[in-house]
Amino acid sequence: MNSQVVEKVSLVREDENISYITPTINPLSCTVVIVETGHNIWLYDTGSHSDIPAMINSYNQAEKNINIVLSHFHPDHIKNVFDIHFKNMYQGKNTLRYTGAGEIVTGDMYIDDDINLHIFPIASSHAKGCLALVVKDICYVGDALYPLEQLRQIESCNAKYISLSHRTHFKYSKRAVVRWLKAIYKLRGANEAYIYL
Repeated sequence: MNSQVVEKVSLVREDENISYITPTINPLSCTVVIVETGHNIWLYDTGSHSDIPAMINSYNQAEKNINIVLSHFHPDHIKNVFDIHFKNMYQGKNTLRYTGAGEIVTGDMYIDDDINLHIFPIASSHAKGCLALVVKDICYVGDALYPLEQLRQIESCNAKYISLSHRTHFKYSKRAVVRWLKAIYKLRGANEAYIYL
């Protein structure tokens, strides 16, 4: 008998344009960001929880076009991608190996869709070919919160907040995230491959 109970997901509204579907541990499923514009719905990741596609469809009562931005190729971020009817999908080239469809983003991509969106590759040792998404004053980074190069990108991005996947509290001030990462990097010994906490 399986003693692990499947967690439920829920929809949380941040403001008039941005909502997100909460992450779960069982099954492991990332936070799914939903950005609604006048013409489209933009998803940052699709998660793996089996309830997410139906939630997206019920959320999209106006039957807008759905566009997907995938942070990276891990199943907890992309498993539901083909259970969601989308118009466009944007990803890194390593993610394309798993999806077999969509457009590869290799540099800064700016989209004006009533709201300005900025998609860009972000350095990560977690997975090759990660993408970040900036909407309004929030930079969504998925799981890409590891290398020093990413710290530089976060410091220079035009956002007040950083949003980290797999966390119930989803939005953090950019200043706090930068301070936290710098404190972690100070613990790294010279020529050491790992940071021991």
